[in-house]
Amino acid sequence: MLVRPDGSAPAEDTPELWDPMPDDDRAVRVLLPEEYKGKTSDLLAA
Repeated sequence: MLVRPDGSAPAEDTPELWDPMPDDDRAVRVLLPEEYKGKTSDLLAA
């Protein structure tokens, strides 16, 4: 994690793991860039 939502940052000697996906949600598979048919610019803008 680079910065917490409140703007503070963890110390370099105590890294933190941030997992934004809820425990009950999991990705079925990861698409290769060539497989994605949408506009990547929309994803990068998010």
